[in-house]
Amino acid sequence: MYKTLPALKAVPAQPAIPVISQDILEEKYGMRVNLIGVTAAGGMVDLRLKILDAEKAKQLISDGKHLPSLVVPGSNVILTPSEDSQSQEIKLQNGGDLFLLFPNTRNAVQTGSSLTVRFADRDLEPIIAK
Repeated sequence: MYKTLPALKAVPAQPAIPVISQDILEEKYGMRVNLIGVTAAGGMVDLRLKILDAEKAKQLISDGKHLPSLVVPGSNVILTPSEDSQSQEIKLQNGGDLFLLFPNTRNAVQTGSSLTVRFADRDLEPIIAK
């Protein structure tokens, strides 16, 4: 005798976020990641971006409300920029630098950790924190 089980409802899969290479970040979006580093005795993560082409960079960063986040692969941790970073006036200039600080929630990031920089609807290939 066979017993039938009730059908399970399908849960829609989250659409995959496209992953871009650092070369595409430079060519298409006019930015380069110069550093992801653990700082402030491990309490903060420092992201430094070089703006190569300000007009292209505006596709991903337009103001303090549209800043990248840091995703710690293999965990549920996504770091968002500090309030100071979010409130700063964003001036994208060719050859300029953008410095963002992220609170290191639950000490999720250590030197040598792999991180993904998430720009709205796309992820940058993983980078090792220094």
